[in-house]
Amino acid sequence: MIAKTGNRISSLRKNRNLSQEELAELLNVSRQTISKWENQEVLPDAYNLIGLSQIFRISVDELLLGRTHSMYSSTNLISEMKQARDKSNLYGRIFAIAASILFLVPLIILESINIPDPPMGIIAACLVGLFGILFAIAVSFFVKSYNFSNEYKYLERLEFEKSRKNEDKHK
Repeated sequence: MIAKTGNRISSLRKNRNLSQEELAELLNVSRQTISKWENQEVLPDAYNLIGLSQIFRISVDELLLGRTHSMYSSTNLISEMKQARDKSNLYGRIFAIAASILFLVPLIILESINIPDPPMGIIAACLVGLFGILFAIAVSFFVKSYNFSNEYKYLERLEFEKSRKNEDKHK
């Protein structure tokens, strides 16, 4: 991690046409400190990581890890959450339909046969119990779907506020 971070600092500095001395001046550190970071001898401390990320206009994650890793700007995460919500909603509907069918079929059969047979009563009781279980599963999928909706709506709002702030900065 140190080697890659040092290389990233060097590359970002050069892309901004800054010398080690100029970058050091911006961060209020010595040129030798910049050299140690770029030569992979040490990593910048937290305070300087924040300063570097502000100067280079990248996240600390990107500076250290080389990739953008922000849940607030991830449109992929929002898309994945919408897909998970839709999938959960579909499973909830399937289980609700299955539970409804399993509840109605024994009642219709018992009514049409009109035989007070104890084995049929046991079968009906088991099917009603199975209905309850399936309905509980369906409800849990609907609750999960609702939670996904709330989470991605929150993330979309954060994304919107972030883009609005960026637009305000550029004005």
